[in-house]
Amino acid sequence: MQKFNRIKYLSIPYVEGGRDFYGADCYGLVLLFIKNELNIKIKDNIFYDSVSDYVKIHEQTDSLDFKHKKIHNLKDLQFGDVIVFLVHGKFNSHVGICLGDKFFHTQKKTGPIIDNLYSHFWVNRFSFGIRLRDENNTSN
Repeated sequence: MQKFNRIKYLSIPYVEGGRDFYGADCYGLVLLFIKNELNIKIKDNIFYDSVSDYVKIHEQTDSLDFKHKKIHNLKDLQFGDVIVFLVHGKFNSHVGICLGDKFFHTQKKTGPIIDNLYSHFWVNRFSFGIRLRDENNTSN
């Protein structure tokens, strides 16, 4: 597993709609990780228009300055991939970052947490993954 400053992220309080180190929701935490750990510069609102429509993460990346690949199989995920989950009903409502067999995310009840990606709960809610790669930085 690649290394990143876990303490920096685990200390971020959960804040609905938050997008910075003072507070973040699951989407904000993913944005912070992409910007700071993957060194991919993206706009704050680039991935979605509403909390209930995370599927636009994939659809809106077509016009961006980085390459992306949609991952359909949980076992094909790699460190740093964005993971999209179907948690509440019929829409993709939760995102996290793959850390191998674990993933990093935040929830209102727990705040930032590292969970087992292959637990029964998350396996049954996996929707798809997205691998982001900056075209100007081939090391990603």
